[in-house]
Amino acid sequence: MYKKINRNLRFIAIFTLIITTAFVFVTCYTIFNTRLRDEIKSSALLLADVLNSGASLDDLSDSLPDKRAVLISRDGNVIFDSGEANLPGVDGSPEVKEARETGFGDKPRFLPPRGESVYSCAVRLDDGSVLLVAAVTNSLWLLFFTIGVPVGLLAVLIYLLSLSISARITENIIHPIEKSYSFSRENYDDVYAEIQPFLKRIAQQNKEIRSNIAELKRAEKIRREFSANVSHELKTPLTSIKGYSQLITSGLAKPDDIPEFAHKIEKEAGRLIILIDDIIKLSDLDESDTVLEKTNINLKDMARDCADRLGGLAAERGITITVGGSGAVVYSNEHRIDELIYNLIDNAVKYNRDGGSVTVTVGTDSDGASFITVADTGIGIPEKYLDRIFERFFRVDKSRSKRINGTGLGLSIVKHIAIISNAEISVESKIGEGTAFTVTFR
Repeated sequence: MYKKINRNLRFIAIFTLIITTAFVFVTCYTIFNTRLRDEIKSSALLLADVLNSGASLDDLSDSLPDKRAVLISRDGNVIFDSGEANLPGVDGSPEVKEARETGFGDKPRFLPPRGESVYSCAVRLDDGSVLLVAAVTNSLWLLFFTIGVPVGLLAVLIYLLSLSISARITENIIHPIEKSYSFSRENYDDVYAEIQPFLKRIAQQNKEIRSNIAELKRAEKIRREFSANVSHELKTPLTSIKGYSQLITSGLAKPDDIPEFAHKIEKEAGRLIILIDDIIKLSDLDESDTVLEKTNINLKDMARDCADRLGGLAAERGITITVGGSGAVVYSNEHRIDELIYNLIDNAVKYNRDGGSVTVTVGTDSDGASFITVADTGIGIPEKYLDRIFERFFRVDKSRSKRINGTGLGLSIVKHIAIISNAEISVESKIGEGTAFTVTFR
């Protein structure tokens, strides 16, 4: 770009110099010829006055060394011809005829063989004779050799100066553009106003691209971690199932141990079914193009239904589930919202202390948005883990999760459902006091 701009500026400089030089030559040629013609005309008129006063042409011819003076009688005979200027014959020329008729005549001529221009003036004298004065005017070639050298030197000097100026102008043009190459800037007020919208648009697109790349990298990392975690989570129960089954089929297991081994196989198989079911749920949630049927849902009624279904699990550990608050209605997919609420209450029961409580509150906030809060009196979540609890397979206490048959996918499912339901989820927790999850539907 720099070379192109600089080359164009040099071309403009050369073109301008050519036009200017041609204009100077034409102007000088016109001015010089006009002055010379005026001089020839003045000489002819002055000489005619002198001859009319009775002076001899022989006495005056010496005063016209670079001009030709011809005196022609009334009958057309040449009375006097200085012949000093070595000019072609002018007898019977148009200017002589015009002088006989009007008293004055002039005529410019061009002599191709010699490349010269001749200007002649004819003046009728008092006795009827005609005085003709002629001289060679400046030719274009003569003018060129006369002023060509200084004009050429001046043109070269101007061109060299234009090289420096064009380089500086190009630098001044390019510098603001080069400064704008950083598309991480927030302000482009120091660059050309004409390209500011373009630069801002590129910067925005660049920002979006970087964000998309970061998101893709994060998604790829999550995918790899998910694949590794799935492999690990599937391998653990399958290893147990295979081990117990081999003991039974090989006959190494005692008859009294077979029922216990069968129970463990059943338990591990149940873990597998729950895990695979959660993976399928996440896969369905990742299909964002899936169109779900929506309807008006009473959050309080649905919360009561979920609490009833989890009542048996809670009763085993002496945990009470309470649903309160005012009614709130959301327009969403009934199955997805049921999964969301069920998972929140299920987690509140699983990670609670024996004899604890789970409180579900439904209502609308000051902005009129419906919300549901599920609070427990459980073990709590360390603050450093609050940003990670929605990651797939993330567990704060892995040993406890194993004991309570957790897959590490419940909160990830809740987060996905909240996103596709245009809801926001927040969490507050204190170690040893409990945790509260709030889902707000906008």
